[in-house]
Amino acid sequence: MHDSNGKRLQAGSEFYTYKLGMCKVLSIASDGKSMCAQAYKGGDGLEYTQDDFIEAFPDVVYIPTWKELAAKALLSSNACNLTGVVKDFAIVANAVRHRLEHERQGGTEAVNNHPVCVIFAQAIGNMTGCESTSAFSRALDWAHTQKDS
Repeated sequence: MHDSNGKRLQAGSEFYTYKLGMCKVLSIASDGKSMCAQAYKGGDGLEYTQDDFIEAFPDVVYIPTWKELAAKALLSSNACNLTGVVKDFAIVANAVRHRLEHERQGGTEAVNNHPVCVIFAQAIGNMTGCESTSAFSRALDWAHTQKDS
């Protein structure tokens, strides 16, 4: 069984779907072709084959654990590839939002100030020279000039 991005789901994996919110895989059949999951909202048990699962929930995305998210954040703090970090940050920020919502601690401010997001933002700032107020000010001036020309 896998999510819509091809990430393998296993017993204990948590995933997100717009229809049910956060869910947890309870078990996967030994043939790997069907699974039983539990929706945190409503508590209904779900049983699906791989094909039925993808058809019913095409938007299912594996949500990394806090441990996995922390590890990604720490890797970003030593990175030098801005494009890679920005792509990862978009995915990670979304996962942070889903995890916080599941824990009933969601909201824009909670996501923006979460340590995982702070580490990513700082890494991006370091790579672009934006830890300096003057570099940020010059970038804003440039952007306004370009927009208005």
